[in-house]
Amino acid sequence: GGALQTIATTATTSLSELRDGLDAIETSDAPLERSRIAAIGRRVGVDVAVRASTPLPAGPAAALAFRVVREAIVNIARHAPGASAQIHLGLVDRALSVEILDDGGSAATLAVGSGTGLSGIAEAVASAGGSLVWGPRSEGGFRVAAEIPEPCR
Repeated sequence: GGALQTIATTATTSLSELRDGLDAIETSDAPLERSRIAAIGRRVGVDVAVRASTPLPAGPAAALAFRVVREAIVNIARHAPGASAQIHLGLVDRALSVEILDDGGSAATLAVGSGTGLSGIAEAVASAGGSLVWGPRSEGGFRVAAEIPEPCR
């Protein structure tokens, strides 16, 4: 039983360290920095390419956009192992625009989760006056897209 206990303790410790690490990234001054987003992808094994069309604001809208990106990357790791993701960030009519596209990965099956993580974030985005949509892409993979007004109240 000792070996199993060690494995269980290590797994629990790793998960809480991952959560702490993700929280530390989230509370940063510049949550949408490319290197921070890429770091999340590395932690969960998703190859992430980030494209930003303009320097992005920090503040509440950026923190909320980061939550969308983080949830999408974690979902890709969970439901499409081996997938790579394209993340597009920009400003559209004073709103922060976020789009996360994945290619579906090596898994031939389309796994659709309960979406409770995205649903919770969608409520936060809606209360900030924005919108969040997600669903399968016709060419395979999955798309998550949000628009969050800047500044959000």
